[in-house]
Amino acid sequence: MKYSFICFSFVFYEYTWIPSQTNSKTIYIRVTPNAAPVFRHPNVGSNTISSYSVSRNENASSGEVTKIYFTDAESDTITINSGSDPNGHFSITKYSNYVAINQVTASLDYENITSYSMSITASDAHYEDGDDTDSFTAIPITISVTD
Repeated sequence: MKYSFICFSFVFYEYTWIPSQTNSKTIYIRVTPNAAPVFRHPNVGSNTISSYSVSRNENASSGEVTKIYFTDAESDTITINSGSDPNGHFSITKYSNYVAINQVTASLDYENITSYSMSITASDAHYEDGDDTDSFTAIPITISVTD
């Protein structure tokens, strides 16, 4: 019996397969890399998003702008970090399975600031432990102010 293997990864675990007592072969099993967390928005068709943009009227009152949900295919613990608004007009708050973006000021001033840029990153336990540098996802957020 002849065996062929194609390797796409440098991470292998060795397993000895013994089909009979006299014929022993060593095979390698490729371990699928850990999937990065995914951001989702309930108002997007496929739900998976890689960025988020919204417009807010300068007279909009304080309150929730949106919720962005996050999931991990392996149900790993997800760590959220955010690059918040340096002007203090918006906040990003993490909950168990989503991030809420809130306007914290009573109104926005279109004449002074026409756009806010923030970001959210999600990483799972494999990234945090240094085991998998690909288990990390970033999402840019843009809030445009309208007059």
